[in-house]
This record gives sequence, C-alpha cells and structure tokens, in this order.
Amino acid sequence: MPRENDIRKYHLDDALEQINQSERGAHHLIIYPNQRVLRELYTKHVKTQIEQENKTVLILPHYETTDSLKKTLLAADNDKDMTKKYEDSLIVMDSIKGHFDADDHMAFVNKLVNRAENGVLVIADAGPFFYLNKKEKLVEHELSMPSRFDTDLKRFCVFHKQDFNTLAEEQRQKLINHHGRVLMVEDK
Repeated sequence: MPRENDIRKYHLDDALEQINQSERGAHHLIIYPNQRVLRELYTKHVKTQIEQENKTVLILPHYETTDSLKKTLLAADNDKDMTKKYEDSLIVMDSIKGHFDADDHMAFVNKLVNRAENGVLVIADAGPFFYLNKKEKLVEHELSMPSRFDTDLKRFCVFHKQDFNTLAEEQRQKLINHHGRVLMVEDK
C-alpha cells in the first residue's frame, strides 16, 4: 500500500478547493470512489475553468459516454451565452480513442495549448489502461510526461479507486512520486 502521507484524503468540497487552487503547470493524480463523485467534481471544476478562467477543457472519460458527459456539463448552466461558451471551449473525447487511437496524445494536447488564449485543462481517466490490461503502458505513459508542465496546462489524471488498487505497489509508488499532488476523494 502507498505510504499514508503520499496520498491526501479529501471530502468532495475540500478536494474541489484543492483542485481549483492548482497552479499553471500542475500535473496531479486524483483517485475517485465512484462515478457520481467524479461527475460532481468535474462538473463544478470545469464550470469554474470555462466560465471564470476562459480555459479550453479536454476531458477523456472512460466510465461515462462522451454524449452523457457533454449533456451533464451543458445542463449545469441554462444560460444560452454560457452554452455557446461551453461548446467553443469544451472537447470531450473517449479516453480509449484519446490515449490509443491518437497518433501522439501529448502532441494533440500541445496543439491545444498553443491555440488556447487562457490555457488548457485536461482531465484524463486512466480507465482504458485497465480495461485493455495495459498497466505497464499506463506507468510508461504517465512517466513520459513531466511532473510539472512548463506551459499553460493543468492535467488531472483520474483513477477509479478500484483500478488504482489493482496496480502493483511499485507501480502505485512510481505514479504517486511522479505527480505533483495526489488526492483521494472520499464519498460523503
């Protein structure tokens, strides 16, 4: 098991506060207990990032369809001007496609960063690596990225708690040590 001081446990609102305070270049790992908690977390955080920070947001969901995610995020705001802003600023791509079908995942993200006026937020679910039984590839992928980006990019790698716990101790420690912050979000 990971050392207790390496993973910070937070209730949803406290985790959201930590995430909202993340600085430019952040590369954090977030462990979530269930889809409802993840949905609440990204709905609130994405709203802040698009409406207040004018960020471009790329979300790579695994345990939720892209259509369902878009509907959830667009339903969070009934303002027509905000709906247009979401449509212009939000990219939702299935995580299997985003991680395995894209020629180079980070090259795509870097193009977004270069085009975005106010930076990019990426929320990427690690689920497909577990679904496709590619745990070593997951660790390799994560370690290929810097622990802190030197561009206007924030990246949150999200792991379902059950998936994270299937990693070998050495794999978990590598991921924990590599990310700037590790948050375990607890259900109420």
